[in-house]
Amino acid sequence: MSSPLGYIPGPYGKPIAVFQVDGMPDDFAHDFDGCMDIAGIHDPKARERCFAEISGAWKEKGRVAFDVFLKHGGRKVPRLRLERPEKPAYFDIPNDAKINEVKENWVSLVLDQPDWASRSCALLEVLRDNAEKAAEWDVASDADVFHTVHALSMSILLTSAIEHLCEAEIDCLEAAAFYALTTHDQWSEAGIEWLRPFRFTWFKDWISERPAYREFASGMRTVNPDIPAWVEKGGRA
Repeated sequence: MSSPLGYIPGPYGKPIAVFQVDGMPDDFAHDFDGCMDIAGIHDPKARERCFAEISGAWKEKGRVAFDVFLKHGGRKVPRLRLERPEKPAYFDIPNDAKINEVKENWVSLVLDQPDWASRSCALLEVLRDNAEKAAEWDVASDADVFHTVHALSMSILLTSAIEHLCEAEIDCLEAAAFYALTTHDQWSEAGIEWLRPFRFTWFKDWISERPAYREFASGMRTVNPDIPAWVEKGGRA
């Protein structure tokens, strides 16, 4: 295969390269590394063994059964149910012209993105900008309280925005990461549960490159003590 034509979102926070099949202009495929990413194989040694086996299977049969990936630590993508909130956060936000503008901007931001990979990037940019502005405020005497209040404010806006997605399940790492930090208990629990098997692997990789998320998670842990430390720090906690 030549250079990738582009990338699609992967279930574990890593983009998956898409290639055009040589000599077949209408056919597209992933390379073996991309297939292992989709299957959730993270351990380098397991990937080496899997690569060797799928290479052999491809040369011999021209196809690879998913069971081969399962044999080397792969799995089907988890899907965890989301319950419809009894009390939407959207309607709990005070009805004020300035606040409504901010609230609707968050809703538009979430709805304008085609998938959770791009949605998470947009949300992280907003969180980063808000954190930078908040850092300029003189709150030294009540820094801990401010950290909590700021995180809660961001979480309420986040929750009210993603309520508009009307999603019935969590099926990717980025979605789980943000649902884990919402104000709806069931959503938060589902997000944490989705992430738990990957806290030392895929989620650890993802969070290590996203300081804005770590800062947000740190604040939310003061709001919701049921959020585990590893949601803030990845597998290090």
